[in-house]
Amino acid sequence: LLAAQFVFTTWSERHEGILFRLPHVWPSIAIAAAFSPLLLALWPPRLGGWVLDLPRTRAWPVLVGCLLVGAAVVRIHKLDFQPLDDDEYASCQAVLAIAETGAPRFAPEGVYYTRSPAYHYLVGGIVRLFGPTLWALRLPSAAFGVATTLLILRVGERLLRHPWVGFAAAVFYALHPFAIFSAHLVRFYQQQQFFAVLCVYFFCRG
Repeated sequence: LLAAQFVFTTWSERHEGILFRLPHVWPSIAIAAAFSPLLLALWPPRLGGWVLDLPRTRAWPVLVGCLLVGAAVVRIHKLDFQPLDDDEYASCQAVLAIAETGAPRFAPEGVYYTRSPAYHYLVGGIVRLFGPTLWALRLPSAAFGVATTLLILRVGERLLRHPWVGFAAAVFYALHPFAIFSAHLVRFYQQQQFFAVLCVYFFCRG
């Protein structure tokens, strides 16, 4: 029921305002947190051992795959429903200019958009291939959002040395309303988030 409530929350709104608009969500979380020690105390040892051993079985990749598919679904659901916001216009103009001319030229002659060229040229290439639709403009951010979900899972597995810690963190990230909101914008935020986490991961591994 708690998982269903989380999914319902992600369908409802793609903005951090959801944290305050749906106060009935948080009692469910509070109740689950309050009863978690009791549930752990009553958890059958044999079943507990099976859960702890699950990451070493063939079922683990299936479970991770389901998580990634879920993260993708909540990010691409009605991807073209919301109109462009103010921040997206600047990136869209740069992307469309790259797709048409190869340079992020703005409407005023001689003005160029220079922020995050890697992101804008990537999306510009996709728009060049598939046309200037909201799906072509927004799908790269959604893809980086799914990649970040997997990366967070790997951070828990490799750095914190516990697959379930990484999985739990990835679940919260996958269903967090603001993370979903950021992963459908025609902006470079989601790409930067992915590479920031990747940089920390490689630094700690090194």
